Amino acid sequence: MDLFQHALLQDPGYARAYAGIADVWCNLADDWVAPDEAYPMAKAAAQKALQRDPELAEAITSLGKVLCWHEWDFSGAERQLEHAVALESQLRRGTLCPGTALPLVGRLPDAIDELRKAIVLDPLSAEMSSWVARFLLYSKDYQGAITQGHKTLELDEQSIRSTLYIGSANLALGDAKTALEWYRRGQGMERAVRSYDAHIARALAALGERDEAEAILGRLDEESRQHYVRS
Repeated sequence: MDLFQHALLQDPGYARAYAGIADVWCNLADDWVAPDEAYPMAKAAAQKALQRDPELAEAITSLGKVLCWHEWDFSGAERQLEHAVALESQLRRGTLCPGTALPLVGRLPDAIDELRKAIVLDPLSAEMSSWVARFLLYSKDYQGAITQGHKTLELDEQSIRSTLYIGSANLALGDAKTALEWYRRGQGMERAVRSYDAHIARALAALGERDEAEAILGRLDEESRQHYVRS
């Protein structure tokens, strides 16, 4: 964010800097910043970018993210994201984001196909690999989610969400002990999101460790009274 803002000090009309700011706000949303705060900031930055360059695919992608993930305008989001891909078919995020929107309109298998195409374009992207693991989990392909989660960790050993998906897949398969190990592994990482401790509580509950599970949820509830905690 600081670097994009510094770029604007050098050139106040630089559209790509505004698009970058929009992308940063989208990445901060949900885990780190309340959605009602972050997504409107992303939308405003994307709109400033598009005022300066109406065909800037990165800004159109960020706008599509906001429409999809925050405003729930799924058809509008799909139009924007497909427009971004049409403008720049090799754009990594342009390929990623239509895939992330598709499950919201009942097209989970299509989402997995789209994201796998994106991996072909960018085989070293841990982000896209992680999304595939997530959607395999949603589709109840638990072994597939575990395998994809491990592939993601080979690309980025600090991929917290991959540990989350591997843990959740094991939990769905009835192996709460292994799930707990993976949840704790993720929460021991430098990038850990503290609210993800709630998943540890899920595994503990499945193991009958009610007191420890309730203690975690109680702490998160108390923290949420002091500052933003992801629901």
